[in-house]
This record gives sequence, C-alpha cells and structure tokens, in this order.
Amino acid sequence: MSNPKQYGYYFDENDLYPAWTDFHYVEVNTAIESLADFARQHNVSYRELKAYNPWLIATKLTNPRRQTYQIKIPHQKF
Repeated sequence: MSNPKQYGYYFDENDLYPAWTDFHYVEVNTAIESLADFARQHNVSYRELKAYNPWLIATKLTNPRRQTYQIKIPHQKF
C-alpha cells in the first residue's frame, strides 16, 4: 500500500517485519523436477525455499522456454 494514512492505517517502522536480506541467488535455466530436492541440494528446507521465493507456486519449476530464473537461497536457517 503506497499511502496507508490515506486509508486510515497508521504504523511505525518498528511495526514492520524486517526485510530478508541474508541470501544469495542461484541462477537456473533448466526445469526443476522437485523443488524439495533442489532445496535439499542447497542445504535449506522446502519451507525456507518457498518463503524466500513466493512466486514458486508449484512443487516443481517447468521451464520449456529455457528462461533464466534467479532463486533466492537463504544463508541462515529459520
């Protein structure tokens, strides 16, 4: 929301969740058959992978056009 006060919402910066900044990107240009296996290979849980990458809505990543995706991998565990 770009102007919360206009809609009656008032909050301090302390009320906001901290930004997740402790991660690195892994570039992928192929399909991923199992995101759970992909997470395990990068030493993170499936839950962490999905939390950092909410755009991953399925259990796999199809990539028929061979696009390059950047997937966030957290450095620390939850």
